Amino acid sequence: LSILAGLAMIGAGTRLLKGAYHLLGQGLLGGGLAVLYFSIFAAFNYYGFLSQYSAFALMGLVTVAAGLLAIRFDSLLIALLGLIGGYATPVMLSTGVIDFVGLYSYLLLLGCGVFATAAYRNWHLLNSLSLMLTYVLASAALMQGYETHLFWRIMPFLVAFFILFSTMTFLHNLVHAQASTLIEVLSLFANAG
Repeated sequence: LSILAGLAMIGAGTRLLKGAYHLLGQGLLGGGLAVLYFSIFAAFNYYGFLSQYSAFALMGLVTVAAGLLAIRFDSLLIALLGLIGGYATPVMLSTGVIDFVGLYSYLLLLGCGVFATAAYRNWHLLNSLSLMLTYVLASAALMQGYETHLFWRIMPFLVAFFILFSTMTFLHNLVHAQASTLIEVLSLFANAG
């Protein structure tokens, strides 16, 4: 029932985004996304209706839908809600066992989604938040379970993160021939750090 309610909220929100009730539409859409995330979380964690992989796939689908809706309606708010939900997914569905390849593959895939969004929209906050959350989750996993024999499984992902976020920082500016901002330069330094 809660998933149906979340879908109904998203449907109503998208209809209102085009008219005079734009803010109400964004609120309904954002609320619908949150309801979907928490419904899937509850179905996995509290009720056992979903396996971890099914819940992960469904939350990933919600994140992709949020990204597509954000681009379609040019809404940074929807993009931020999808991004936060996307980065919260591995935390909400955690079993306590660290799978570096699985987690880092997911983070790389999520980063590629933000990269694609950066080609269309110049949302510095979204890019910076993605960079920060990727490195927070990657570092937290390293602190909990890193061992030296895992170096060659982890290092290629860290290099890919560096390349992805370095390119993401100035992609929109290259495509649209615009000058870089101070935030973008600082993001490059933070990524290098």
